[in-house]
Amino acid sequence: MTGSQLQGAELSYAHAEGACFDQASLDEANLVKADCSCARLRQASLRRIRGGTDFWAADLREADLSDADLEQADLRQARLEAANLSGARLKNANLTGARLRQARLQGAQGLETVRVAWIDLGEDGQPQLLHAEEARRWLLTAASS
Repeated sequence: MTGSQLQGAELSYAHAEGACFDQASLDEANLVKADCSCARLRQASLRRIRGGTDFWAADLREADLSDADLEQADLRQARLEAANLSGARLKNANLTGARLRQARLQGAQGLETVRVAWIDLGEDGQPQLLHAEEARRWLLTAASS
């Protein structure tokens, strides 16, 4: 489904585990309770999606998630390097193990409520881990800069 045009699509409760949506446009799609675990969404546009989506271990490198509703989303171990999360709503999302090198979080909301045991800011093969409160402080600082 690389390059697919799925703007505004109704994908709630979809089973898209391991699917490839590289460079797809899913702007304003309804992904409530969708399972996108291990999916590839590199350089995909997911602006203003509606969520609570399972993105566990998904590849979202360079994806545009600006203004996305990611409340209660499972982003554990997600690859979010260079992703745009500006203005995203992340209340009660789980970011444990997320890789966030060069991710843009300006204006992201709800970060004080995210679940996070650790995040990785390093490059491939060179992890730079931040744990618990240090990770939370980094997220809050990134959102306010």
